[in-house]
Amino acid sequence: MEIDYEKWHDGVGYDIDAIKLASPTELKEIEQILVQHSPRDWRDIEALAQIDTKSAQQTIEDAIDDPNPAVRIAVTRFAPNLVTSNKRSQSLIRALQSAEIYGGLSQALDDIEEYHPKKSRKLS
Repeated sequence: MEIDYEKWHDGVGYDIDAIKLASPTELKEIEQILVQHSPRDWRDIEALAQIDTKSAQQTIEDAIDDPNPAVRIAVTRFAPNLVTSNKRSQSLIRALQSAEIYGGLSQALDDIEEYHPKKSRKLS
């Protein structure tokens, strides 16, 4: 979970390979750290999607309403199956309206390339 300036700047996530190699006991500990981490970050969502337990899924589902656009976009990027199309559309539209560069806007624009609800096309 250590993120220095270079990793932050380059958009490097947590060590997903380490999560894949973790024992069941370690996974539970990692999951608890991620569930309780505040403020939440897109990296938390990516890691929780890898863990993929009921608790991790619930945390991800709840994160679709996070005030941080980068977190909401991470939900639709790393766990699109956990949100409805309507929630995904609403999240994307909110991100396009309020996100800033380095604050979810780039991710929202990337997401809209693959997923473009009718409402988002009306914004242009």
